[in-house]
Amino acid sequence: MLHPLDHLTPESLRRLHRECVSGPAAVRRVLERLRRERTPLGSGINRRNDARSATIERVDADRVQLRLRGFEEREASQLLLGFELEGTRYFFAASARARSGPDLLEIALPGAIFQSERRDLWRVAAAAEPHGPDRVELRAEGGGRWIARVLDRSLHGLGVEVPAEDASAVPERLRARWLDGERSGEELHARVRHRVASAAPGWTRLGLSLSRVAAGEPLPVERRVRILEQSPAARARDQARLVRAAVRAARARAARRLGLGAEHPVQVPIVEYANQRGERIRAILDVVGDPRGAPAIVIPPAWGRTKETALPLAETLLATFRRAGEPLVVVRFDGTHRRGESYLDPECRAPGDEYLHFTFSQAARDIQATLDHLEADPELRPATSILVTLSLASVEGRRAMAEEAERLGGWVAAVGVIDLQSALRTISGGIDYGYGLLQGVRFGRHELVGVVADMDHTGLDAIEHDLGFLEDARRDLAGIHAPITWIHGRHDAWMDLDRVRDALACGDARRRRLIEVPTGHQLRTSREALETFMLIAEEVSEMALGRRLPGALPDLRVLERRRSAERARLPRPSVDLRAFWTDYLLGRDRRVGMELIGATAAYRNFMEAQIRRLALAPGARVADLGSGTGELPVLLAPRAGLPEGLRIDAVDYVGAALARGRDRLAALPSGRRLRVERVVADLDASAGRAIALRSGAYDAVLASLLVGYLGDPEAFVREAARLLRPGGRLVLSNLRRDADISQLFVDGLAEFSGSEARARFGSDAAGDFDGLARSFLNDAARLLELEEQGRFRFFDPGELRDLVARAGFVEVATELAFGDPPQAVVLAARRP
Repeated sequence: MLHPLDHLTPESLRRLHRECVSGPAAVRRVLERLRRERTPLGSGINRRNDARSATIERVDADRVQLRLRGFEEREASQLLLGFELEGTRYFFAASARARSGPDLLEIALPGAIFQSERRDLWRVAAAAEPHGPDRVELRAEGGGRWIARVLDRSLHGLGVEVPAEDASAVPERLRARWLDGERSGEELHARVRHRVASAAPGWTRLGLSLSRVAAGEPLPVERRVRILEQSPAARARDQARLVRAAVRAARARAARRLGLGAEHPVQVPIVEYANQRGERIRAILDVVGDPRGAPAIVIPPAWGRTKETALPLAETLLATFRRAGEPLVVVRFDGTHRRGESYLDPECRAPGDEYLHFTFSQAARDIQATLDHLEADPELRPATSILVTLSLASVEGRRAMAEEAERLGGWVAAVGVIDLQSALRTISGGIDYGYGLLQGVRFGRHELVGVVADMDHTGLDAIEHDLGFLEDARRDLAGIHAPITWIHGRHDAWMDLDRVRDALACGDARRRRLIEVPTGHQLRTSREALETFMLIAEEVSEMALGRRLPGALPDLRVLERRRSAERARLPRPSVDLRAFWTDYLLGRDRRVGMELIGATAAYRNFMEAQIRRLALAPGARVADLGSGTGELPVLLAPRAGLPEGLRIDAVDYVGAALARGRDRLAALPSGRRLRVERVVADLDASAGRAIALRSGAYDAVLASLLVGYLGDPEAFVREAARLLRPGGRLVLSNLRRDADISQLFVDGLAEFSGSEARARFGSDAAGDFDGLARSFLNDAARLLELEEQGRFRFFDPGELRDLVARAGFVEVATELAFGDPPQAVVLAARRP
C-alpha cells in the first residue's frame, strides 16, 4: 500500500541540494514565471502508477494556489514538486494549507527552490565538519610523499589541493592517510580521478576516490566480434541448425494450435524448500545423468522475471553436458518477496504488489537456501556448485559469492550490473535513489522497467547491508577467490563497462574474465541469446570440470514443448489488453504516448524503411493496419513528391488513438494533402474472424509492429492477402526475438534536450519529459513481459519469411531496422 511521502526538513533539503533560490521575493519571481508560462510541476506517481502533476494558478504574498492532477487527498500534506527551467532541473517542498476545490490546493510559499544535483555521493566542505580532517598525507608506492589540504569529502571520495609544482608528480594510484581529525592515522587506498586549477593561486585541486580495497589494473576486456570462438564451418553448421530448428518449432506450434498430432505430456520437475526464515521457495530442478555428486548450476531470477524465463539458458547448459556424457543438475528458482511461486507476504500478493517487500539482502540469502537444499538432499550433494546470474541478479549474486566461498566454485554473470546506484540511475532516467536515501529523501513506490518497488524499503536495506554502491561491490569482489566470468553486452545501455572493470580488478583477478559480446540486455530466445548461453555453458564446464566443453544448441522443438508445459501449470494472469494498448499509444495520463518513440531518429528511420518497401504509386489505396496514432500519414503528408490521389484507410481497435492521429494530421500545414479514412476494428483474425475491410481493395497493406501481438499471426497474414489486389504489396514488421529497449531508451533521452522536447511535445509535456519517458519505458517493458507469458510473439527474420511464404506470398525479403543495433524485422512481399 502506498504511504504519503515523508516530510523533508529544509535542513535536509539544503544538504541534498546546495544551490537554491531563497528569500520570499526571489521565490515569488520564479513561481510567477512558472504560472505565466504554464510550466508543469511533476511529483512522481500515485498508487495506480499514474503521474502526479500540478500547475500554478495564483501566487500571493505568502501562499500559492495549485491545480493538481493525479494526487490523492491524503498525499497532499506535503508536496515535493519538480520542474525544468532553461535546461536546469529544480524542485521545492511545500506544506498544504487548504483545499479550495476538488483539484485546487493552497500551499505555503516555499522557503527555497532547490537546484537538483546528480552525483554519486554528496560532498561536505571541510570547514563544515568540526571534527573532520584538515590535512591528508598522500604516499606513492615508489616513495613520493605529499601533504595535501582537505577541501571537501564524501563517503567514498575526497577533494584536496596540493602545491601546483607538485601536482604533476602525484601518481594516479597512491595511499591516503588522515593526519588529523577523528580518523587521524587511518589509511586508505586512493586514486586520482581529476586534476584542475584550484581557486587558490599556486595550488591544484585533486579529486580522489577512496577505498579500503586495493585494486590492480582494470581487467582487460575480451572484445568479440562474434559471441562464440568457432571455426567458419562450425559457425555455419550451427546457424543452419538453428534456422531449421526454428522453422520446425514454428510448424509444430501451428500444428498444436490446430489440434494436429499427438504429443506426450511434459512433466515439470518442481521442488520446494525453505529459506532461513521458513519461507517457501519453489524451484525447477533438471538433471542430466546421475545427479549424485554431479556439478550443480544455480540460477536465481532476474529483476521482474520468474524461474520459467531462464528455461532456454537451462536447456543449453543441459544440452552441453548431455552431449559430452557428463552429469549435471540445474536449479532455477523463484525468490521470495518477488514475482513467481515462492513466498509473498499477504499484503503483497495482488498483481503488481509482489516487489513491495523485496530486498537484495534476502535475495542473497535465498541463494544460500538453495545451496542448503542441494547439500541436504542425499540424491544430490553436488561436488561443486556454480552460480549463473542474469541482469540485476548479479547484485545478490556477488554477495552470495563473497559469503559462500566454500560452496560456490565459480560465477558467470551475464549482462549484469555491478552496483545498484549507477544501474538504477540509468534505468530511472536520472533518479539517484542511493544518493537521495543517504540524505534523508524518501521516494515511496516507483516503477522500474515494469516492476513497482518500494524504493525506500528496498534501497535502505541495500544501504544497510552494503549492497548499494560501487565501493560495496569492490569490497565483495576483493573477498571472492573463485573464478568469475563477466559477460557484458556491447549494446547494453544499463551498465557502465568501466565500473565493471574497476570492481573486477579488486582482489585476486588472475581467474577472472571480462568478455564483451555483440548483444543487448535482453537474453531469452534469440540466436544471440542462445549463442551467449552456449558461451556460459563453456565457461561453467571449465569451472565445474576443469576442462572446456563446446557449447551445444538445445533442441528447439523440445524447448518449445517444455516452455508450453511450464506456462500451462501456472495460472494465466488476466490482462486488459485494450487498456494496455490505450495507455501505450496515448500515454498513461493521455499527454504523450507512442509519439514519444515516434519522434526519435531511430523510429523515423524505421518507418522510412517500411515506406520505401510499400512502393507507393499515384492513386494507390493503402490499408494501414494497427495505425495507432497515425505515424504513417503524419510522415507521408509533408513529403515532397507525394503520389497524387493516395488514400489511406487507418485501422486500429483503439478509437482514441485514431482520433489523436486525426488531430496530429490536421495540425500539419500539409495535412489536407492526404485522404485518410479511419476505421475502428479488431485486427485479431483468430477463430476465423475477418478484418472489416473489402477483399481485393488495396494496392498495399502496412502492418507496422503488429503481427506478433495478435492471437493467430498466420490467420492475420492470410487476411492481409485477402485485402490485396493481385500484385499488391505487403509490408509488415515485428520486434525481433530479445528486442532490447535499453539503448533505444537511453538514446531517446539524450536526443531531446529541454527545448527540443518542448518544441515537439509542447511545454506541458516537456516539463515532465523524463517522467513521460519512464512511463513509456515501463509500458514497453510490459510488451516483453507479455511476450514471456506467451500472449505476444517476436520473430527472427527466417521465422517471419516462413510465416508469410506459407500464406502464398512471393518475392519475400527481410531487413533489420529500428535502432543500432536494430530491434525489429521489416518484411516485404507481393501477392501473386
